[in-house]
Amino acid sequence: MSFQKILNKALSEWQLTLIMLLATGYGLAFCFREIRSEMLGSFAMLLLGIIMGVQAFEHASKVPPLRSWPGKALAWLFMAIGILALLYPALMNSFVGSHFAMTMFFAAVLCWFCGHRRFIWMFAPVIVFILIIPLREQLLLFISFPLRMSSTFISVELLRLFNVPVSCDLTTIHLQGADIAITDACSGIQQFEAMVLVAYILVQLWHRGFSWKVIHYLFIIPAIIFANSVRIMLIILLYRMVGEVILSNFWHLTLGYVQLILALAIIYAAGLFLPELSEPAANDE
Repeated sequence: MSFQKILNKALSEWQLTLIMLLATGYGLAFCFREIRSEMLGSFAMLLLGIIMGVQAFEHASKVPPLRSWPGKALAWLFMAIGILALLYPALMNSFVGSHFAMTMFFAAVLCWFCGHRRFIWMFAPVIVFILIIPLREQLLLFISFPLRMSSTFISVELLRLFNVPVSCDLTTIHLQGADIAITDACSGIQQFEAMVLVAYILVQLWHRGFSWKVIHYLFIIPAIIFANSVRIMLIILLYRMVGEVILSNFWHLTLGYVQLILALAIIYAAGLFLPELSEPAANDE
C-alpha cells in the first residue's frame, strides 16, 4: 500500500487515528524522560507499539465503526473503572495508579467512538503506549530476578555436567576462590526489549494465523533464558582462563550481543517447525 493510500485511510478514519496519535504521544513523552539513561529500551518499546498499532489499524479499519450497545456499555464500564481508580488513594499513590486510570479512559474512548469490535484490535498497542512504556522500569525489575535465577541454575547445572567445579546460591555463582554475582547487567534484561521487538518482527514475517503466532511468541522467554545461560557459561569459562578482565564492560557488551543473536536464532529456528498458511495474503490474521 502506497503512502498516499495510507494517508487517505488515516484521514478517513480520523477518530481512530487521533486516538492512536494521542496514545503514541503519551508513550513518546515518557521515552524522552529516559533519553539520558534507557533511551534504546524505551524507544524499542515505542517502535513495537507503533508497529502493532499500524497492523491493528489495518485490521480495525476494515471493521465498520458500529456504535452498538456493547461498545457503549463497555465505554461506560471502563470510564467508571478509571474514575474509581482516581478516587482510590492507595492505588493512586502507587506507581501504577495514574497509568492504569489513563488506560481505562483510552479504552472508554475507543469503545465509544470506534465500537467494541475495533477496540479488540486497537487495545493492545494502547497498552504498550499507556501502560508498558511508562512502567517499563518496574516491569523490567519484576522479571529480572526470575530471569537471573533460572539462567544461573541452568548454566551451573550444565557446567557441572562437564565436571566444572562450580555451584550457586540464588543468583551468586561460587567458583574456586571467587564469587560471581549475576546482576541485572548479567541477566540479559538490558537486551530484553530489543529482543522482544526483533522477535515480534520475526514472528510477523511468518505467514500464519493468530493462534500459531501466539505459540511462536511463547518461545521468546525460553530463548532468552537459554541464550543468557550460554552467556553466563562463557563468562565462567573465560573467567577461569583469563581472570577478572572478563568482567569488564567491554566483555559484558560483547557477550550481550552474542546472547541477542543466539536468542533470535532460537526464535527463528522455532518457526521452522510451525505450520504456515497456504494463502497468507488472504487468510492471515
